Amino acid sequence: ALRATDDHLNTLHKTIRMLEEHPDSTEAFVESNRLFHQTLAQASGNPYVRGFLPDFFATEVMSHAAGTAGPVQRSFARFFHGKITDAVGRHDGKEAAVWMEAHLSQLESDFLRSAEVERVDGPALAPPARRRPRSARTRSRRTLRR
Repeated sequence: ALRATDDHLNTLHKTIRMLEEHPDSTEAFVESNRLFHQTLAQASGNPYVRGFLPDFFATEVMSHAAGTAGPVQRSFARFFHGKITDAVGRHDGKEAAVWMEAHLSQLESDFLRSAEVERVDGPALAPPARRRPRSARTRSRRTLRR
C-alpha cells in the first residue's frame, strides 16, 4: 500500500468499475480479478509476490475457480476489492492487510464449499458400513465379559 502509485490506484479502481458495470459477466469477473491481484503484486514492490501472483492466477485451477464464481462470490470479491483499494488509496498498509486477510479467508471458504459440492455432485462414494443397532453392540460386550 505504501508503494502504490497513481497508476496502480487507477488500475485498481478500473477493476472495481469492471465488476460494477458487468456484474453478471464471467469474462469481466475473471479479467478484473486477475488484473486486481496482478496490480497489487506490482504495487507491493516485492519481487517474489510480483513473480508469483501472475503465474498463480494464470493456472487452470484459478481460472476455473474465477470462471465458476457465482453471484455471492462475485459480490464478496467486489466488496473486498473495494475495501482493499480504499486502504491502498490511503496508503494504509495495515488496513489493506486486514482486508486482504479477510478476502483470502472468504476465498478459502469458497474453495472448501466448492470442493464439498463437487464431492456431492461427483461420482458416488461407497456407502458407509452399516452399524449394528446399539442394543446388539451392548449385548456383544456383555457376552464378551462373561
